[in-house]
Amino acid sequence: MVLDEANKIRTLIVEDEESFRLVLINVLQSTNRFEVVPCTNGTDALEILSSSTFDLVILDHKMPGKSGLNVLQWMHEQKLDTPVIMLTGAGSEKIAAEVMKLGAYDYIRKDQFDRHHFPIIASGVHERFLFRKERARRTTHASQEEKNIASIGSIHQSVSALTHTMNSALASVSLIADDCEMLSERLPNSDEKTKLRENLGEMRQEYTSVATVVKSIVELSRLMFDRLATIVNARSDERTVQAADSVETSRSTPTSDREQSVKSGDSP
Repeated sequence: MVLDEANKIRTLIVEDEESFRLVLINVLQSTNRFEVVPCTNGTDALEILSSSTFDLVILDHKMPGKSGLNVLQWMHEQKLDTPVIMLTGAGSEKIAAEVMKLGAYDYIRKDQFDRHHFPIIASGVHERFLFRKERARRTTHASQEEKNIASIGSIHQSVSALTHTMNSALASVSLIADDCEMLSERLPNSDEKTKLRENLGEMRQEYTSVATVVKSIVELSRLMFDRLATIVNARSDERTVQAADSVETSRSTPTSDREQSVKSGDSP
């Protein structure tokens, strides 16, 4: 399948040996899945990485001047999360373990290089990077949702406490209004008595309006809290299902010999 330029895996190849560099370029470009930018040394690689972005970096470990390890360390310090495949020589398992600790996604011994299998490895590294990035994004999003529901829960509690205070105050106002009305009954009929009773009637209307508003605010905050909790729980269930599917997929995908040797500490 031929991909358009926007969907190709933009790859930086840093290799000082011209013949091997040309092999890497030709092998990747022949798949029509990669956009390749070649580079011959670590110093130029740092300059390119400072001004351009890539989906994948292929680094030769041993180069004159700045080595691939130097470039990888610089990327680690700059917090560049671009996935890296390190090219190493025979008998360099300790170096392989070190580069993996620095964030490299994979390493390949040059004496075991398979031109037919290499594009699969490169694509797999890129796909694993995208998967981890998406998983991190989902985790961050889930954390933010939890903070949001906690904030709304806090608001709901504050509104409930405020409502209790306001209801107590309104109850006191109602009792005062009742007392005033009882006292007004003892007054002789006059314009002042009529005016007082009118004011008390208006006060009761205002009391009813305020009580209704307070009740509506409490109900609205409760509905918001319950609605957000329902959404968060539904998404949590969805993430659980996706995680289970991912685990099942990873179990069906064999671990590469290189990754297994680094994890176990054995030589490939």
